[in-house]
Amino acid sequence: MKEIVEIDVLMAVYNGERYLEEQILSIYKQTIKPKRLIVSDDCSSDGSHELLISLKKYWPDWLLLSSPERRLGCKANFGRLVQFSNSPYIAFADQDDIWDLEKLEKSYMLCSQEEKLKGSNYPILVHSDLRLIREDGSLISQSFFDFQNLNPQRTSLDDLLIQNVVTGSTTLINKSLLNIAIPIPSELFYHDMWLALVASRFGAILFISESLVSYRQHDSNLIGASRQQLFYIISRLKEVLEYIPWKRIAMYYYQAKLFYSRFGGELPLIIKYQRVNIYRRILILLSGRLRKHCAWKQIPFILLLFFRLPFGMK
Repeated sequence: MKEIVEIDVLMAVYNGERYLEEQILSIYKQTIKPKRLIVSDDCSSDGSHELLISLKKYWPDWLLLSSPERRLGCKANFGRLVQFSNSPYIAFADQDDIWDLEKLEKSYMLCSQEEKLKGSNYPILVHSDLRLIREDGSLISQSFFDFQNLNPQRTSLDDLLIQNVVTGSTTLINKSLLNIAIPIPSELFYHDMWLALVASRFGAILFISESLVSYRQHDSNLIGASRQQLFYIISRLKEVLEYIPWKRIAMYYYQAKLFYSRFGGELPLIIKYQRVNIYRRILILLSGRLRKHCAWKQIPFILLLFFRLPFGMK
């Protein structure tokens, strides 16, 4: 019989019927079995809810369903999910990925080793690489980090605020981290970035270089998995040249502001940059302290920073 570990897996669902059962089975078949899978279906209009009801008949004590009465959206649905866990460890799952059988065990073992060194009250976040797959399951890339030219070691607060390297669907955290991170601000753009920021400031971010999750890419949301460099540069230059709201840079700034408002400490560099005059901005940009992970992202990023981040934002 498999060892059952005090881990809750949290999954927010919306119209995920097509791949949902395959993902749930991959979680159930883990080499160490999580205590519970807690699912919140956000008023799906496909057959997701009915499928979940059907699966719960097989696992009445393991699969917990707690769905809102009205549509909340992804961020709010995730925010309510964390309220239902009292386990010392929490992992997060997307509805359409596939977990490798040892995904949870490897994450848990690394977290446990760190706790033995630092103590159980030390906030810890563990994440891993992912392989990218198409809708039909065929391979796009064995490594998300290689595909995106990301450096998983760049986890300082200032680095994460402009280039998150933590993908929530690979993440396992301990309760000590969650206790600091909650409540997760409703204004956030990404919950995984918030958890990474908290771990960076108060604890540790640990990376597993193996791809432990198959990350399904849909035609409509080829996430940041797009590596079309010319398309990326052109689209960012368009944001600079046109009077499109500088939403991308504003996102970095506002998430930094949210974090600083909650926790204080040293002022994040992206906020310092916004508050200084044009000459000091140039010096900061020349110092290389505000930088993306590769040149083809850095060039349009600098242009966006210089031309689209107003002085005196509040």
